[in-house]
Amino acid sequence: MTEIKINFKKAQLSLFLLVMLFFIPIAFALFLTNNLLFITLASILLLFIFGIIILILRKLLNFKPALIISQSGLQDNTNHLKNPIIKWENIIGIGEANHGSQKLILIMVKDPEAFIFSENGSWQGVYKNSFELYGTPETISISNLQIKDEALIKLLNESLNKYGKSNKRGR
Repeated sequence: MTEIKINFKKAQLSLFLLVMLFFIPIAFALFLTNNLLFITLASILLLFIFGIIILILRKLLNFKPALIISQSGLQDNTNHLKNPIIKWENIIGIGEANHGSQKLILIMVKDPEAFIFSENGSWQGVYKNSFELYGTPETISISNLQIKDEALIKLLNESLNKYGKSNKRGR
């Protein structure tokens, strides 16, 4: 099997970037009020906006695919985690869930605790929260991917059936 690469929706990220840029003059206008509360709000708003802009620019300037599905496993580049490759032998199932209006792909792993503790710092908290909400630490948001959710779920299930089983036979 050749690798299947799924990219980010760059147009959607660009639109979101433009929306964030729209709020910068509003935040600067709050500085002109000479009101301490508005100046504080403007500072917080600008920090938030610039943080989001940096994250968006990192995604726009990143030319790596969002997901890579290969014979060895699933490489998830949608987040900034330390261990983006999940081997098929560690995946026991694929599911889906909704988080508000956002659709998530759930990657059910054999040993969730080991998966959680493979990360350190704040990402460990993200994994724990995901595990408590969905029963798995690994979730993939598909809202920014150039693939429909049904197609991705089908592709992941087919790959898991093909490579997950072949990896078990090889042991």
